[in-house]
Amino acid sequence: FFASTFLTYHFTFFINSLAHMMGAARFDTGEESKNCGWLNWFTLGEGWHNNHHQKDIAASQAILPEEERSDITYQILLLLEKMDLIKIVYKYTDSDIAEARRLDDFSRQKSGAKKRELATAETL
Repeated sequence: FFASTFLTYHFTFFINSLAHMMGAARFDTGEESKNCGWLNWFTLGEGWHNNHHQKDIAASQAILPEEERSDITYQILLLLEKMDLIKIVYKYTDSDIAEARRLDDFSRQKSGAKKRELATAETL
């Protein structure tokens, strides 16, 4: 009992502090939450924290299908749904996924332009 309670509280506090300091924000949610993929392995998918702040009603914290593999909690919920033990009320729509991909592409382009700008400035 002690170990499980200790770990549960620590990982919860871990997410609520580190996922507001480390990682990258996909969405502008009006606060400082960020997605931090490596936290998923310790917290069963809670590392997609910025996604959670964008759509807190979604069962999955991962929006993109390739992110869902690291959302272990969602995988468990999908299994329970297949067993007809639960019903997942909200799943991300195609437009949600398209918006996430668009924002990721924009972020990569912006980052690439900034790197090129820095490289040009260093050669001058």
